[in-house]
Amino acid sequence: MNLNYYDSPHWKAFARECKENAGWRCQHMILFWRCPQTDNLQVHHKRYERRGHELPSDVIVLCDHHHVQAEMLKHAREMVRLFGLWVRGI
Repeated sequence: MNLNYYDSPHWKAFARECKENAGWRCQHMILFWRCPQTDNLQVHHKRYERRGHELPSDVIVLCDHHHVQAEMLKHAREMVRLFGLWVRGI
């Protein structure tokens, strides 16, 4: 997959479809509260196994604020995973 995937016609069409399906609104939820943001929406990968052939369930539409939070959580989880491997000596 080339580095310009997010500029590809495929990704742009897929991202637009995801945003339309989300009602052009952030999908971040806390209990019964859904973020009301409709500006600066981004499509965030929840998993990358099918990158280039994503299903709608592989991504979530987030405002820029919640996208940053999701990325930080992803990196924190990876750090915890790597630390666990280091502690076990793997």
